[in-house]
Amino acid sequence: MMQELKYAARGLLRAPGFSAVIVITLSLAIGATTTIYSVVNGVLLRPLPFPDQDRLVMLWQRAPGVGVTEDWFSAAQYFDIREGAASLERVAVTFGQEVTLTGDEIDPTRLGALRVSSSFFDVMGIKPLAGRRFEAEDDVPDAPRKLMLGERMYRQQFGADASIIGRSLTVDGRRLEVVGVLPALVLDADLMVPLVTVPEFDMLVSFPLEDPQRSTRGSENFNVIGKLRAAATPAQLDAELLEVAGIFSDDPGALGAGLAVGSEFFISAVPLFDQVVGGARAYLLVLLAATMALLAIACANVANLMITRAATRQRELGVRAALGAPRSRMVARAMFESVMLSLLGGGGGLAVAVIGVNALHMAAPEEVPRLRDVAVDPPVLLFAAVLCLLSSVLFGLGPALRTSHVQPGDVLRQGAAAVPARSLWRRGGSRALVVAQVSLSLLLIVGAALLVRTFQELRAVDPGFNPEGTLSFRVPLVGPRYSEPAARALFHRQVFDGLSALPGVSGAGGISMLPLTRGLAWTDYIVEGYNEDNPDARIVADVMIATPGYFEAMEVDIVAGRAFTEADDGEPQVAIVNRDFAERFWPADEAVGKWIGNDFTERITIVGVTETVKHYGLDADTRPAVFMPHAASPSRALFGVVRVEDAASSEGAPASGRTDPSALAPAVMRIVRQLDAEIPVYNVRSMEERLGQALAKQRVLMWLLNFFGATALTLAVVGLYGVLSFAVATHTRELGIRKALGAERKDLYRLVMRGAGTVTALGIGAGVVAALWALRALETIVFGVGTRDPTAFAFAVIVVAGAALAASAIPARHAASIDPMVALKQD
Repeated sequence: MMQELKYAARGLLRAPGFSAVIVITLSLAIGATTTIYSVVNGVLLRPLPFPDQDRLVMLWQRAPGVGVTEDWFSAAQYFDIREGAASLERVAVTFGQEVTLTGDEIDPTRLGALRVSSSFFDVMGIKPLAGRRFEAEDDVPDAPRKLMLGERMYRQQFGADASIIGRSLTVDGRRLEVVGVLPALVLDADLMVPLVTVPEFDMLVSFPLEDPQRSTRGSENFNVIGKLRAAATPAQLDAELLEVAGIFSDDPGALGAGLAVGSEFFISAVPLFDQVVGGARAYLLVLLAATMALLAIACANVANLMITRAATRQRELGVRAALGAPRSRMVARAMFESVMLSLLGGGGGLAVAVIGVNALHMAAPEEVPRLRDVAVDPPVLLFAAVLCLLSSVLFGLGPALRTSHVQPGDVLRQGAAAVPARSLWRRGGSRALVVAQVSLSLLLIVGAALLVRTFQELRAVDPGFNPEGTLSFRVPLVGPRYSEPAARALFHRQVFDGLSALPGVSGAGGISMLPLTRGLAWTDYIVEGYNEDNPDARIVADVMIATPGYFEAMEVDIVAGRAFTEADDGEPQVAIVNRDFAERFWPADEAVGKWIGNDFTERITIVGVTETVKHYGLDADTRPAVFMPHAASPSRALFGVVRVEDAASSEGAPASGRTDPSALAPAVMRIVRQLDAEIPVYNVRSMEERLGQALAKQRVLMWLLNFFGATALTLAVVGLYGVLSFAVATHTRELGIRKALGAERKDLYRLVMRGAGTVTALGIGAGVVAALWALRALETIVFGVGTRDPTAFAFAVIVVAGAALAASAIPARHAASIDPMVALKQD
């Protein structure tokens, strides 16, 4: 056996070009597959860092009857669930938020915080790294709030100094005592599913619910997480939650008020793992399937190369067989060659995977959850090893078995060519492999074309605002200085007045929830002429607070009426609605002057109608929305926007015709610091960046599938070219005889092209059938196009057919140019 191993290694060294092509091909295919598997392993296969993760559930209110797909809970509803859902062993309430850390030696820093009840630690199975956890006494009304630092903040900000435990830090203007430290892994924002999206939670804050909160049923702002009892089933929990939902439906002002429980309103329990993974599962499985198809194409390509090499060694193998070499040893030698090549390819593939994973960490969209868990770790190494073994069998077993069927007498009688005298297109194994390559390539290219069409459709969506030349930022007002509404209104007015006065600025304003940030705030409305005499006919709409200048700065069209002015200070109450809201009840231009009302204000006069803006994503449905003037209800935290003037006519203006809005960032920070040095400015990004981020998932998936499709097509074309070239080279004598008997150049050209066309047509046919079935997996991913889009299929067929026929033309021209005299002189 060792002797055959040495012969195999020596044979590969004697053919360095052949070996290098195979190793590079396998390295790229195994590397791409291993890279995507490392993401699948980190995101989908690795368990969450919590004991009993299968028993953890996130609860949501859902009200399809009023168009709300997901909502949180009030404090009173949390207690209802805790008492009414007996299948839950423990229940915790949480609230994700952004806070400001200040101090004598600390620059104002915006951090992510998670307020939690003490039961959170029992639900999640979390233990502190140092100090203590929150206890039941920290939940009681009027209990002083406590603080637990995340490990990252503990080490980076405080140098892992244990003396920080017991000291107090100023958070949002309050002094909070630090009682413990949490391991970094359990403070991953992806795992906590926060109310406010933050890159990472830096701390936990205790959550004493005050007496007024405990009886509040309409302010639904809190997450509720539960842990199923060991013997309980999801069906039991669902039945109990339906009964609890019945309690909610009797609460005036609650989401489920007056709705039919079970159809129009219900409470759902989502496994925490599913909540964390979200929509990433479909994207990752599509990518893994694409890389597996690419690996199959690579193995088919390598198998064809191995078959070709085995065919050129027929004479050598015949001599060995004639000298008594058993078939088992010849098969073993061929398989040793395959294993060596696959191991070398696997080593190269691991190097490619390490590079790929590092690139993903830098370039992957923010929406990909658990990205920090993605690594080339032991499970990924095991997967790569299995791929090596599998690929060696896939591309090596067929050629190896073929070598064992050599007939020494037949081979030795054939002369120097030493290739069985088969017709030009009778090598069924090679044909089948090329057909498989072409079909899989077409499948990947159709998928890539669908993603390109999706990206184009998303790019064509009107977001309802003009992102060019606009800088956005967030300014939170913390501390007792801003406890009065007038102080908050004054600060924000001074900020936006200062920004508007800057040279080159055409407008500035603020809003409570910026487009594409997926925030949610809603309320019920009574609408003139619709449900004023029937409050049970509920009208639910998003509600946002906007300053004068916001709509102008974002270039949101006012389709009727006017925008807000400084005079809109609450007397009388006015509002602006979007087109979706207005056209639900009246023509948009007739909405101005109508009134709406809610639980807080009996009559609010509509003074304007705006174009509908995409607040929840370019691929999401829009919702009715009401905008209230900021001066009437000043918010502590606003998103600010500032627009630069069109500089197309200015001397030295950039080609785009507009100056870079990011150049305004220092001015924004300077103006805020001049007003209050303890107020942070953060989340500073242009609106074009935010719009690009909204397309990030589709863009990355599109580019990856395009890369895989192009690579697959290249391998398939190379495989077809190789098979044709080998067929022509080994049938030179046959072609020469045909020419000597009167065949013209065009006849030989057609002979080769006809065979290539047959193989290509079979591959395209199989690929179309496979794509029609397999690409149904993209139904939840594509936008504005169906998975059977004829344009995508036609494009893929044209590309594959064109590339295949172009690759076939070279061997066909070579066949047509054969000199019959030279061909007939061959043995």
